[in-house]
Amino acid sequence: MTFRSASRVLGGLTLGAFVITITLEPRDAVASSPAEEDSAQSALAGWSNWEPIGTPQGYNSEPVGVVAENPGRLHALAMIPQAPNGLMINTLSNGLWSGWQVVPTAPQSHSFSGVSTRSGRIDVVGTTFARADQTTSIVYGWYDNGSWSNWVEFGDRDLSIHGATITAWKSAPTFHVFATDRFGKARHKSGSGGSNPANWSSWGTVDIVGEPSTWVEELQAVSSEPGRIELIGRGANNTVLFKSYSAGRWTAWQSLGGPVRQIGGISSWGPGRLDVFMQGTDTRNYHKYYQNGVWSGWEPITSAPYVRVDVPRSVSWGPGRIDLIGAGGMPDRWDVAHQFFQQ
Repeated sequence: MTFRSASRVLGGLTLGAFVITITLEPRDAVASSPAEEDSAQSALAGWSNWEPIGTPQGYNSEPVGVVAENPGRLHALAMIPQAPNGLMINTLSNGLWSGWQVVPTAPQSHSFSGVSTRSGRIDVVGTTFARADQTTSIVYGWYDNGSWSNWVEFGDRDLSIHGATITAWKSAPTFHVFATDRFGKARHKSGSGGSNPANWSSWGTVDIVGEPSTWVEELQAVSSEPGRIELIGRGANNTVLFKSYSAGRWTAWQSLGGPVRQIGGISSWGPGRLDVFMQGTDTRNYHKYYQNGVWSGWEPITSAPYVRVDVPRSVSWGPGRIDLIGAGGMPDRWDVAHQFFQQ
């Protein structure tokens, strides 16, 4: 599928697409048997190839984000290093990408994650760059019916540089924000949104009584249905860790296997269905799904035409549909790229 480019102003300055030339790290050597190659090809059914969606000036493979607002309407989020306003957004609607737009109120931050609870509304979190004392904090802002809010800082400076993630229960709505502190503990904050501190809880943990101390980072979260949260992260032994929340309590962390180079994303197209993505240490991207109470094995998905695609974030706008946004690496450049699965 080929998407045409369009231009649209979203709360600020309209920019064209640029490409920056860089040199990729050497790709890890991968030894594959014919059986492994056949398995890899069979796992590609239903997946498109990756397509570039325009590369903002200064982009250099930083983590990206993706938000599904409505069926057929996506928002890609990208961070531009050292820019006064660090967040840019590119919207897919009716088969057209808008082109990258500056979010004029966003602070200089990175690792943005977003969620939409209704048409015309996007809520986004990011992580500030490390200060002189090596502390960071989480920033939060939202887009509502044509304009961006001022951004607020949640205030806890004991959070790591590994980014934050946000999900929501759409009824109400209730937002859930997750980040890792400097000691490798997953932290959680929830609230009804907005800038009033009274609307938000303090930072808590997701640990349960008797659970062994677990180092986890690169958190990603989704809510497959109201009252549930599913959370993944990278463990200290480079495996994908998973835990869930329902009926008022968290499960213990469980391993989904590995080895993992980067956590990708987690998405759900409905109750009882989860899709998890990672980049393995062989720099291939892998997909695992949960359905009818059972986890599948890890299956490879294509990086074509790229050498590799880093941090593939995932989202679903409806049953049988998954969209990925990632950093597509070629020998001479990085692109922000899009891939989708259609059942």
